[in-house]
Formats: sequence, structure tokens, C-alpha cells
Amino acid sequence: MFLAHSPLRVSFFGGGTDYPSWFNKYGGRVIGTSVDRYCTWAFNIKSDYLVDINCKDIELVNSLSHYLNLEIPEIDSLSTNIHSYLNKGAGASSATINSLIGLLLKLSQKEYTPLEISKLTTKYEQNILGKNVGCQDQLLSAIGGFNRIDFENDGGIKVENLNFGIVEQLKEDLYLIDTCVRRNARDVIHDYTQSCNTVSPHLHDLMSIVDEVTSVIKKDLDIEIFAKYLDESWKIKKEMSSKMTNADIDDLYSVLKRNGCLGAKLLGAGGGGYFAAIIPKTEMPKIQMALPKLNIEKVSPESNGLFIQGEESLSNIGLV
Repeated sequence: MFLAHSPLRVSFFGGGTDYPSWFNKYGGRVIGTSVDRYCTWAFNIKSDYLVDINCKDIELVNSLSHYLNLEIPEIDSLSTNIHSYLNKGAGASSATINSLIGLLLKLSQKEYTPLEISKLTTKYEQNILGKNVGCQDQLLSAIGGFNRIDFENDGGIKVENLNFGIVEQLKEDLYLIDTCVRRNARDVIHDYTQSCNTVSPHLHDLMSIVDEVTSVIKKDLDIEIFAKYLDESWKIKKEMSSKMTNADIDDLYSVLKRNGCLGAKLLGAGGGGYFAAIIPKTEMPKIQMALPKLNIEKVSPESNGLFIQGEESLSNIGLV
């Protein structure tokens, strides 16, 4: 019996510079964190929060087994919670692959580090699935923690953990707000990749923000300053594609700001999904009153990345 968990991620700064088409020329850098929401796969385990896999999930298991050159496991019982998180911009697609690769390798008694698994996930998404995706989601989810990641133009990757005072502040004030707009990230990314020369000043600006935020984080910046940088990043991202936002999303952002939100941005490619929002506790009643129909979820930065639980540890969480 095994459970494999890989967390969602919140990308705060630098998104878009983690695409090979960009960082192979100019380098790239991002700041983000894993959070306490997980994409989970369970082998031979039943629970209330996991559901049996469907045909597409089985196809994914078979495809990954072939990709990893593993025997396809005999599936007695395989369940997951992934479907509630997909297409919302929080890196669920990559977390899904991370956790399933981790589970399949564990079942085959093969040991890989989280970093190695993140690289396998990236290659699978980009080369096998043919997705035009960046390289931060897989890393942030697999390694866990609040990190700056630098993508060098020679292919190197540098990870710097930024476990400073801002992490404790985000544990108090970080929320995910579901816009209820489901977007096709492919359309937004297509705009970006087709106009790389046009948006290059914006991407350089986003990298500069990463450098500035890194510097002030190490000086224990206040959450309000962090939130202002978040707002600035959102303003820049909106200029990169006409599909990044729409009237409903802009209205939601305005409502948040009028009612005490310090800063916010859409996660992922944009166009819908989750807003990451910095909201002080004292302002939450106003936000909830202004947006009574939206799902507003408190999340916290998480030090854990991808991890596997075997039978010996499952009894601690009530699954065996």
C-alpha cells in the first residue's frame, strides 16, 4: 500500500521566464512556493477523499510506465484526488505527473530524488505529451518549500531556499480564490511564444522584480511590500497577452482591492483559474461579504515536496 503526494504550487514572480524558448537565450528566474494542497495517488487504498481512477487515468498510468521503461502494474485499486485541482493555474498537471511517477517508481523499487523526478516530469510533459509548458511547476512541487529558481541559458538550474520572515507572514495571509473561469492555458501560452520579441521587455521586467524581491526578502520585507510587487507583476503579465484577463476577472480584482486585499495575481498562464491573494485576517469578512459565491481557500507555504507513504506510516493518517 502506498500514497504519493506532490503539492500544488503558487508562483509569485517571474512566471514566463521559465520557458526554454526564453531562458535558453536570456536565462530565467522565478520565486514561488509549494502549498498545503496535494495531488495524491493511492495504490491499493480506499478513502473518502480519493476516487477511483477513470479510463484517462489508466491511459496515463500505462503511458508513464512505458516512458519510464517499467512494467505496467497490475492495478488492484488505484485512486486519486487530482481532478478537483486541474486547469486552475496552481501547477496541478505537473504535480499529478510528479506524484504518479513517484508512485510507479516506488512500486518498482526504484529510488529517485525529487529533483530527478521533476526532470522526468518536465521531459514527459514537453517531449511526450508535446505541451508547451515551463519548467518551474515540476520543480516547485517536487522539491517543496519557498524558493527562488534560476534557469541558466546553458541548461543549469540553481535553487535557493528563501525561508525568511515572509514565509510566516504568508501563512497568515495567503489565499487562493477560484474565479470560476476555466481557461485553456494553451491559448495564452501560444500568444506568448508567438510574440517573444514583442513581450521580451515585459519578461526582463519580471526577472528584475525577482531580483528586487529576493533582496528585500532577505531583509525581512513587510507583507504589504511583497503584495505591491505581486500587483506589479500582474500589471506586467496583463500586457503580455490579450487573453491573460477579461472583464469579469478585472472586475473581481477590483472588488478584492476595494475590500482590503493587499495584492493579487492570476496563477499560471492566466485567463482564469485561481487568484493568489494577500488578504489580512481583519479584511476577510469584507472580502467574503463582497464575494459570497466564490470559493476562497486559505493556504499556507509548505516545506514538503513530493513524498511517498508506505503502509507503515498510513495508520497515522487513518487510511489503514
